[in-house]
Amino acid sequence: MQLLEFGGDDQYIEKHLEILIDVLANAEHQLWTQPLRMIVDRMGIQRKSPADDTPELTLTELHNAAGRRLIAQLVKVPPAGVGST
Repeated sequence: MQLLEFGGDDQYIEKHLEILIDVLANAEHQLWTQPLRMIVDRMGIQRKSPADDTPELTLTELHNAAGRRLIAQLVKVPPAGVGST
């Protein structure tokens, strides 16, 4: 095994490989998304119901196994020079 060339106990390396295999085999339990709907007015204040000036936003909330939550906003950045005049 090439990893043993780096030194250390082979049981230590085997245990870490087992953990890595388990994490990758159960990736859907490590990181997942859920839609998050919220209504925010122009001042950035969250409201309970939508109105003409308070649209409902649907964001993507990322969750991980450690309990951390993040909001993701995907954007498209055109390559340099595209659309330039």
